[in-house]
Amino acid sequence: MTNRMRETPQSIQAWLASLIPTPTVAQQIQRAGEEWDELMQTHSGTPEELEEVADVAICLISHPAIWAAVEAKMVINRARSWQAGENGNIYHAVTPDA
Repeated sequence: MTNRMRETPQSIQAWLASLIPTPTVAQQIQRAGEEWDELMQTHSGTPEELEEVADVAICLISHPAIWAAVEAKMVINRARSWQAGENGNIYHAVTPDA
């Protein structure tokens, strides 16, 4: 059995920086789009589907600026009210402008 490293956004960012010294946000978004296309070609519920989801996530969290945006957006999301839609997904409650 191999010892697997516990990954964090920072460990993934360091790995990417070792491969591409100055990756840009645009490069990572483009690569995530390519991985998204692969995801859309997989069959739902298969191990390959989760692998492709992981590839998309890795592309997006591997840039520090994208991860910083995720953290900032979570501050907003945690302050919102959420409700379940008819499809089972959750959506933030829409409030009328004051």
